[in-house]
Amino acid sequence: MENPLTSCPKSLKSALHAALSVATSTLSASSLADIDDGAARQAADLFATAQYEFVPGDSFLTDLVCIQIMILLALEVESRGPTPLGPSYTQWLSRAISLANTARLYVYKKTQVSNVANDHDPETEFVRRIWWTLVIMDRWHASSTSSHALIPDEAAALYVEDQELLNDNLYHLTRNSIHSLS
Repeated sequence: MENPLTSCPKSLKSALHAALSVATSTLSASSLADIDDGAARQAADLFATAQYEFVPGDSFLTDLVCIQIMILLALEVESRGPTPLGPSYTQWLSRAISLANTARLYVYKKTQVSNVANDHDPETEFVRRIWWTLVIMDRWHASSTSSHALIPDEAAALYVEDQELLNDNLYHLTRNSIHSLS
């Protein structure tokens, strides 16, 4: 996660830290009364302001950070419940999927096979994890709202390498999300 942060604007780094903070505090809150709505609004505002400093699609790494922010803000909204504060879960998720499609995260780049055991490409693994996060969120959202998934089945193909990447539990969650909820 450090690599994408080194090349993005300072305002985007601040937005990511705010989104991470608000998402984790909302998920760990014992009740809705414990949630700081001002922090959620501030994180969304920081992200909106940061977007004036760059053009989405110009930098792959900046796009990855933006997608992460939108995922975190979607999770925050989902755990807090609907309020008139800003974009809904559906809006954050659809914006993240749209940017992920623009950045072509769905394109799987198989790493070169090496003679070295456990030869991994951290960037490809990082991108795959972000993509599978979006796929799972999209499938569960579509199922819970009786709507169509935004990510087509063709873009949600699991590969053998994904099992090691995701570990057994997440791999099976992903597999079941794709096959059971589609």
